[in-house]
Amino acid sequence: MRAVRHLISLMLVSGATALLLGACGAGGGATAPATGSAGTTAAQTSSNPAAAETNSSLSGTGTATAVSEQASTALITLYAAETGALATYRGVVSRLGGIGPFPKILEAEKQHAATVAKLAAEHGVTLPAAATGEASPATLRLACRLGVTVEHGIVSSYEQNLPYLSAFPATFRALETLQTAAEENHLPALQNCS
Repeated sequence: MRAVRHLISLMLVSGATALLLGACGAGGGATAPATGSAGTTAAQTSSNPAAAETNSSLSGTGTATAVSEQASTALITLYAAETGALATYRGVVSRLGGIGPFPKILEAEKQHAATVAKLAAEHGVTLPAAATGEASPATLRLACRLGVTVEHGIVSSYEQNLPYLSAFPATFRALETLQTAAEENHLPALQNCS
């Protein structure tokens, strides 16, 4: 968690510098598309047409709308939470195989991370590299317990950060949908297997 805070601090400093340079006419004004793991953009993250449709229906307006520093930090924090969960579940599936609720939750987390990345890009927020996950436990029961902790963290991140995005109704609704999925779908599935 300390590493995430440090990364956010660095992003805030670089974001403030970019804003200052832009205000002085020195930055060129272009923002690179947000990228996920392995340098893929949100649009490239999923080759599944249904996932692409979900991502586009969950996204905002499709046009770049600048956000406050707090809203930018909120999107970066939510991206870190979703990509951290994604990395954790990838590790579990890699170690334990496709057992329990992990394969379905892994696919959902891919969509969630892509959605947050797309929303961030729509608001001109440059995201850091995807977060790393927790080490995978050796048993399904322990992996499910870890998943419960991860999902509680995601829900908490949404509770803390959604208020900063309330000025953007489409973005807020899309992120609220992701929070609901974590709270009402992922968490109960993981609690049932732990």
